[in-house]
Amino acid sequence: MRSISIRLLVVALLLIVPTIALADQIIYEQPPVSPAVLPSTSQYFPDVAYFGYNVFDDFALTVDASIADVHWRGHYFNLLADPAEVPATNATGFGIEFFSDNAGNPGTRLAGYSFTPGQAHESLVGTETVSGSKHTIFDYWVDLPVAFGATSGTTYWLRIVAFSPLPSGAEAQWGWGRASSGGTAQQYSGTDSTYFAVRDDRAFALSTATEVPEPSSLILVSTILFGVALGPRRRTPLKP
Repeated sequence: MRSISIRLLVVALLLIVPTIALADQIIYEQPPVSPAVLPSTSQYFPDVAYFGYNVFDDFALTVDASIADVHWRGHYFNLLADPAEVPATNATGFGIEFFSDNAGNPGTRLAGYSFTPGQAHESLVGTETVSGSKHTIFDYWVDLPVAFGATSGTTYWLRIVAFSPLPSGAEAQWGWGRASSGGTAQQYSGTDSTYFAVRDDRAFALSTATEVPEPSSLILVSTILFGVALGPRRRTPLKP
């Protein structure tokens, strides 16, 4: 009976192996401010191969980590249209890039990725009136196809841009939402290739993938171990 119990335990452990799951562990976060305030425009215009204004925010981790996914918040808004008009989505995609630091400004581009709105999981948070104009506010998240390795204590810059048509009365702008953490970010002007500080950090979070057993695995192991502990045992006869 004891050998049967051991075999059952081995089978249970083997069943756990395929049920190991990847769970996202947040390693850096700047939560969005609520209620919403004006974002900072961050766009690239593919039709004319031109960066308008686009935004970078810096971060540093306390441990070495592989950044596996990025979450952020963005707004569509139109300062060229009727303030009461609810702006429609128009981004054809989003770009995410990591840069080194160069004396307090973004330096060398280290990694870059692009995603469709569907791949970015563009999800409506709601519509708010911000500084007198209607904004449609969205949350986003992406799994990076190749994780970005970040070294503890090193400053990096994250740039998030929307690929969009040129702003007009009919076409909204897209802006990266502001965070509740204060601070500043850097906005780049495509017109004169300069950086200037913008109020408040940007709203984003970075996660790494960590292997953890799924709940079903833990339940299975607990059940088997409990059965082994309480299972029948062969008794040695008492000697006369």
